[in-house]
Amino acid sequence: MRVRRGAGWTVAAVLATVAALTRMGAGGTAQHRGDPAVESRILAETIEAFETRWAEDPGNPVIGAGLIDRHLMMFRLDDDLAHLDRAESIAARLAPLSLDGAGAHARLSAARLARHDFSGAWSSAEAAVGVDERSASALGAMFDAALATGRYQRAEEARVALERHHQGTLSQRVRTARWFDATGDSERAVAMLGDLCDRLAGRAVRRQTVAWCEGLLAGMELGTAGASAARRRFARVLDIQPGYMAGIEGLADLAYAGGDRERALRLYREILSDTHPDLYLRVAEIERALGNDSAARAAESRFLRLATGPDAERLNAHPLAIHLAGDPRTRDEALAVIERDLERRPSVETWEVAAWVRLQRGELDEALAASDASRGWGTATATGDYIRGRILLRLGRVEEGERLVTAASARRAELAHHVLLEIGV
Repeated sequence: MRVRRGAGWTVAAVLATVAALTRMGAGGTAQHRGDPAVESRILAETIEAFETRWAEDPGNPVIGAGLIDRHLMMFRLDDDLAHLDRAESIAARLAPLSLDGAGAHARLSAARLARHDFSGAWSSAEAAVGVDERSASALGAMFDAALATGRYQRAEEARVALERHHQGTLSQRVRTARWFDATGDSERAVAMLGDLCDRLAGRAVRRQTVAWCEGLLAGMELGTAGASAARRRFARVLDIQPGYMAGIEGLADLAYAGGDRERALRLYREILSDTHPDLYLRVAEIERALGNDSAARAAESRFLRLATGPDAERLNAHPLAIHLAGDPRTRDEALAVIERDLERRPSVETWEVAAWVRLQRGELDEALAASDASRGWGTATATGDYIRGRILLRLGRVEEGERLVTAASARRAELAHHVLLEIGV
């Protein structure tokens, strides 16, 4: 379940905007759709108009919902956290007042999940279901929050309820595809999502929404059809939405995995953003490999400043723990970071990072237990297999360990950066 940034961006937040964007379809000519500058200007003008109406009629659920959706979409365009702040503020005000209480709580959950406030997102999702246990928005928020926080049984229950009460809707089908991918039926997930992306492309929605769908599909295809198919899909994302971050990041990841460091570095530099500090860490890794120690130290220092600031840890716990685990002097800190994140979200991905941190610390029994936990639901990732193989080798289970490491190393395009760094890409 390797999740790329653009592809993994909160499904609830994206789908909450689809209806609004469909209504906005006439807000720009076809040739302008896909131009980030034009889309940003149109959305900014629309937000300004909604803010004026909200000031005149605060608490109006229709105006508030539209304003939340557009702030969430603007965040996807410019990465400015102020839009998440505003969306969350409006959603928090609407939740106890709105006639559509389930929808208001669901939007609040989406805004909180986008900023990795996992406990807040989960609480809001529970509140949404508490208002209306059959609401599509409430069940969708429950699925998203449960999947993100490692409550997989609850995610499955929400998915089944969505299928029972809202079968055939866009949100239900996207979440079903994500569930198939997460639990190992990736070919079925790709087929379902491919059909959905084609349908979206034929609707009067912004190109960015289609690009989001294609980016999610590219991440799934990487595991089913390989790096070449994923590369073509990410290129298609950029044809649909020039400059789209998920497309550029996907191509950069593939270039890095393929050993083309210079191309990867150029692409990562195109999308460097303080909102996503892990990108500085990737740049630092490549600069160091290229012998540019000064540039590497500068990028690494910026990552650490951003990833360890107030409230920053919950956004960056995984790359921060992995980075700290690489230095014997900071491995205690790495363990503390990942243990705090396990309290927030005991997900497959978090347990996988915990296994890596324990391995770096030489705590092999604890590392194996964390690997077991990461494989307790769904299918193992290439990164998870590699980490487990390394643990088993250290424990003397050589044949089993070598088999896992060899098979995982052959899937290098799917491996996380810290693993690629270890095997010498």
